[in-house]
Amino acid sequence: MCFALRLAGTEGLWVAIIVFLVSYLAVKYGFKYADKELKGKNKRVMIGIGTYIFIWAMVWILLYTLFPYPL
Repeated sequence: MCFALRLAGTEGLWVAIIVFLVSYLAVKYGFKYADKELKGKNKRVMIGIGTYIFIWAMVWILLYTLFPYPL
């Protein structure tokens, strides 16, 4: 999404944070998982945050490296 919108720097970081928060809220309120299944109250956040950050950064860097933004 950051690449498609041609975002750079902190703008891209804010978009990533907003997308994560929206997905967190969708899991918290849209999908009814019991705390027993997630093994803790804050597991909704902690289960996927590392993978999300890594994949987001990897894809954005890879796309920017292959197809740099025009100046």
